[in-house]
Amino acid sequence: MRKMFLSEVQTELDKSKVTNEVFTEEDISNLPEPVQRYFRYCGYIGKEKMTNAKFVWDDVNFKMSPDKPWFKIKYEQYNFVSEPSRFAYIYSKMFGVIPFEGRDKFLDGKGNMIGRLAKIKTVFDVTGAEMDVSAAVTYLSESLIVPACALQKYIRWEAIDQNYAKASIEYIGTKAEGIFTFNDKGEFTDVPGIL
Repeated sequence: MRKMFLSEVQTELDKSKVTNEVFTEEDISNLPEPVQRYFRYCGYIGKEKMTNAKFVWDDVNFKMSPDKPWFKIKYEQYNFVSEPSRFAYIYSKMFGVIPFEGRDKFLDGKGNMIGRLAKIKTVFDVTGAEMDVSAAVTYLSESLIVPACALQKYIRWEAIDQNYAKASIEYIGTKAEGIFTFNDKGEFTDVPGIL
């Protein structure tokens, strides 16, 4: 599973083109006020726009469902900008001994989540319209963490008020939207759910 994850990530890395462009006030001028405040608060103006981002967490508490026990996972994730794509790899040991691997993907407007025990037994392989929307809303909710994503044509912003902005993503037939919450300083304080 890790080889598949790394191969998928490398394919997207090979497509990424570094432009050396920086975030400008003009880039954010059409965004709702709380989103503009966020860009300024985080200090993005004048900084180079990213084409992708990598996140690694080594010791995360995780549950498979609300009625299941907590366990620790290792988590590696890549998000890409020019086309909305996201890949995550999860590794853990169930009951402290049985290897568990998972891969979560959003690519070409489609979502897919696979989980395997002991590298051979597939315990889930989820696809379909609900998974597509779920993967799209996850990408949308992370768009401000990789802020170049928030400026792409596939994401649209609507003003609500001083502390709320609605965003929608549409890509290859998959659509999702959510409301982002910001405080008065410009901090992004709440992740959107599916509307």
